[in-house]
Amino acid sequence: MTSKDRQKMYVLAGIMGITFLYVYVVYLIQPMKVKSGQLKQQLVQAETKLRTIQLFAGKLAALESEHAALIRDVEQWSSRLASLSEVPKVIEELSGFASQTGIRIQAILPQSPQDMSIDEKIEGVAKVGKKAVYQRVPIQIDALGGFHEVSQFIEKIEIGGRPMSVVSIRVTGLEQDTKNHRAQLLIESYHSLETE
Repeated sequence: MTSKDRQKMYVLAGIMGITFLYVYVVYLIQPMKVKSGQLKQQLVQAETKLRTIQLFAGKLAALESEHAALIRDVEQWSSRLASLSEVPKVIEELSGFASQTGIRIQAILPQSPQDMSIDEKIEGVAKVGKKAVYQRVPIQIDALGGFHEVSQFIEKIEIGGRPMSVVSIRVTGLEQDTKNHRAQLLIESYHSLETE
């Protein structure tokens, strides 16, 4: 083999080496780089998603413990509420407040939950999960008395021992008696539901 043949062989080997290197880079390394870039992007997205899930998982645990605490509180408070069968005692207590404050009751009309509209029934029952806990019982009172006596009566209702609230008040004057007024009150008394 002559030196020219060797040179041709070296040139041919160099061309083949360069061709092999070009094919290696173009067909093997370049796709690997593209795939590597895609994998890095997917990794960043997965890490972001993982951080978000971890954040929500942390909040979920806090929400679950808060929910459990609220359920305990509701159960504790519902055990303090009078049952629906004690509505007559509530009416007696309201009558007692009236006599203590000098109010003359003309009528006390408790409204049973069955007399309420569907919206009021749904609105009037508090639920924890799927279990109903308490119910509002509206009581309408028509009474006669002075402004001072009516305000004392309302105060007794609001600070009395039972959970009750005055929802609406309407006071009108009487033509024949200027010292007394007609008071119409709507009171809500809160009761636990009877367990069967």
